[in-house]
Amino acid sequence: MRLSRLIASASVVLALAVSTLATTGTPAAAVPTGLPYGYDTAQTFGLGPDASCKLHLKGDWHSFVQYKDPFFWVRSILISDAVFAEGDYCQIGPYTLEQSDGDLRLLRPDGVALWCLCYLPGTSTSKPFYAYFQGFDGNLVSYTWAGGEAVRATNTCCATRRHLALQTDGNLVIYQYNAVYNTYTAVWASNTAQG
Repeated sequence: MRLSRLIASASVVLALAVSTLATTGTPAAAVPTGLPYGYDTAQTFGLGPDASCKLHLKGDWHSFVQYKDPFFWVRSILISDAVFAEGDYCQIGPYTLEQSDGDLRLLRPDGVALWCLCYLPGTSTSKPFYAYFQGFDGNLVSYTWAGGEAVRATNTCCATRRHLALQTDGNLVIYQYNAVYNTYTAVWASNTAQG
């Protein structure tokens, strides 16, 4: 009995898809599911008095996100590995790093973008679906969901122990951590520090 219901349901879905293809000439739109393996659930969490994030992480957020006060004379959110899917963000003080409409943007309090890992028309067959700070190589990359094509990047590839830092001065920085000396060295920055 259950098997016959399942077959009947599958037949209806198949008939609707064929009907859509026949009437529009294009296949029914696929639901984007192309996030990297293990990053399919968003986590929302607070980090400090005015710091919070909603990110797709592979595991518990405590393992991948830190709140540092002070860190180079400012408060910072340090991310060691995370995916920014549509609507994901980190906010500290008045500044927000947000994935929206295919772009990862660093925003001022008035919503004006200070920096953007933006889609450039003609560089890809489709707009980016997510941005990924890759803990395995220290690169921040925008990817399309259709095939996972890399569209834009900070080109900071090929070193581990890097952290993406959103700072209360309005700067976005990638730091290299040296465990021997317990030091951080900036390897890339948006150069958007305010004031």
